[in-house]
Amino acid sequence: MVGKKSEEIMSAYERLLEDYEDNVKRRIDLEIAKDVIMDYRLGNQVNFGGLSDEADQEEREPLIRIPGFLADVLEMPKKKYLQQNLFIFVAISLLPAIAKTSAQTCLSLGFGAGLFLLYQRGAPVVSEEEEGPPVEVRPLLLSVGITAAAGFLGGLLAQLVASFVTIQYDSVFGVCTALMFFISATFFKVQRAAEF
Repeated sequence: MVGKKSEEIMSAYERLLEDYEDNVKRRIDLEIAKDVIMDYRLGNQVNFGGLSDEADQEEREPLIRIPGFLADVLEMPKKKYLQQNLFIFVAISLLPAIAKTSAQTCLSLGFGAGLFLLYQRGAPVVSEEEEGPPVEVRPLLLSVGITAAAGFLGGLLAQLVASFVTIQYDSVFGVCTALMFFISATFFKVQRAAEF
């Protein structure tokens, strides 16, 4: 498939060369454009596994590392999971400003979403027909404790921020608690694969 597209590019290039047979400047521009396209395609082949390159096979070190003693309870999120949680908790934090809901509604929605997402994090996705790897189920109490601590810290942060801004307190509270629930649901984990 890759070779077929390269042949199409070359045939189009040759047709254009024939069209601009008398125009040297245009022929130079076509040569440069062809080289750029071919280099781009070659780069995609290298980056997506079409060709192997020693530099691509080396693992990049992560920007942020989790200390070893926290490895059982913290985990860096994948991009899709981070985006999902960001969308959920931004929506919750904006509820007091948009829908004129109270701080209690924001707190309860954030707590419920944070608890659910935290408890599900790390659990393998398994269909009903197949069995997945065994999972050590940690107590629900740990999830509730982490989420409750996040809500408490969000409330403290709201008190601090509210003393500096003149925005309605319910909006400040919603943003601060949603931020803490986002952090707890995105970076913490309570389930892990069982070790036998």
